[in-house]
Amino acid sequence: MTTTSAALLTLGVLALAGLLPVLALVGPRLVVVPLLPLAGAVICAVAAVSSVAVVGSLLMWFIVWSSVATGVSVVVVLGRLGLARRMLRDLRRGARPLVVVGGLVVVATVAWTLRGLRVPDVGFDTRAIWIIHAHWLAQGHAFALAALRNPFLVVTHPGYPPLTSSVMALAWRISGTGTDRLAVVMVALLNACALTVAGWGIVEAARLGARKLHTERRRQRGVIALGIVVAGLTVLVAGGVEGAYGTNGYADPLWSLSAVAMVVYGLVLSPSASDLAVVAVVAGVAGLTKVEGTAVAMFLLAVIGARVARRPGQIGAPGWVRRRRTLLALGGGIAALLVWPVLTIVLNVPTDPNLAGNGQGSLGKRTDSTFDAMIPHLHVVVLAALFSGVSWLILRRQRNRLGLGNDLWTWAALVGATIILGGAYVVGPGNVELWLATSVDRTTIFVALLAWWIVALWALSGMTGVLE
Repeated sequence: MTTTSAALLTLGVLALAGLLPVLALVGPRLVVVPLLPLAGAVICAVAAVSSVAVVGSLLMWFIVWSSVATGVSVVVVLGRLGLARRMLRDLRRGARPLVVVGGLVVVATVAWTLRGLRVPDVGFDTRAIWIIHAHWLAQGHAFALAALRNPFLVVTHPGYPPLTSSVMALAWRISGTGTDRLAVVMVALLNACALTVAGWGIVEAARLGARKLHTERRRQRGVIALGIVVAGLTVLVAGGVEGAYGTNGYADPLWSLSAVAMVVYGLVLSPSASDLAVVAVVAGVAGLTKVEGTAVAMFLLAVIGARVARRPGQIGAPGWVRRRRTLLALGGGIAALLVWPVLTIVLNVPTDPNLAGNGQGSLGKRTDSTFDAMIPHLHVVVLAALFSGVSWLILRRQRNRLGLGNDLWTWAALVGATIILGGAYVVGPGNVELWLATSVDRTTIFVALLAWWIVALWALSGMTGVLE
């Protein structure tokens, strides 16, 4: 089987596993399409956790959890047929030619960011961490557990979450093609799905905002067209921010793009139940992909919970019932993301060398080193701050008319994530200069991406005001 056919087969299997769960959670919306493989990847990661913690193979647990998720989803869908009919009617109403064009534009620009796959490239960490872990998981419970506990393999960071490696291992198992190239292509395709979700959020903001403007139909179509243009340009910029990491198997773009999607659907769009369901899926991807993704995803869930508690919006039940259900769900998501870190402690997995030992140098010196290393990658944050400040003075009413969330929520997410990521370097162990030199260009991807999304959403508000 060729790499392309094996990758498409695996993507189809992941999408099939996520089909009913995503429909039950999100409903019949266009964003469901790129969410399906991401939801399947989350199920695959849960299967990997079960294989390591209990017994059995990754493939066996993937079948088990896919079946359980599908069965529960059938019950949920049957119990909410009225809601499903209403959402399907809204989908038909929203699936106008211009929106279809928007979907094609986002998909086309995302596909352009994958052009690096034409040249085979396997990153260093891809070989040294993710592919090695995938080989462990592909061998089943006993082999994976022994490898995770082996102190001589601690340099491979055995405590890293299993989503990326589990998808690689699943691709090898179901296709019979156990190559590094297939592993890299699968990660790139998941990156593309996450980027599509985040980019489509801009089109969604324009589409929903156009319906709230109460202007003539021609201008509403103009607002959607502007959203499509902004989304396409933002996706292209995101491809540049990712660089080679988007197509060489590194896990950093996947959690970063998923976290950006969390912000868009949880802090920018109105906090509807469907949008929060999108947040749940991408939070699972971000939190199960890498350690920093786990920390940032938990923080973002807390910020989204604060927004929901302050303004429940359209979640569907009255008053405190609505808030309590949503906050319990967000709290459950935070607890779920802690399962893998706790499991590694229970199983006596050797501590990651980046998370153990004493830090070299004073806190002041480490802070200076961290700032100097991070700032060259975050010039766009300064641009976004200036753009956001000026836009708030002249465009905040237009943004409110579009129904977009207060920009302060997005900035709270950006500043908090920056503190988390930078703080790990400051208070962490070992030689911070070496640590920064080998990782800071990747750990800052999320912050840079989110800054560009801030610029894009304000640009959408400004151009909409000019159109009106």
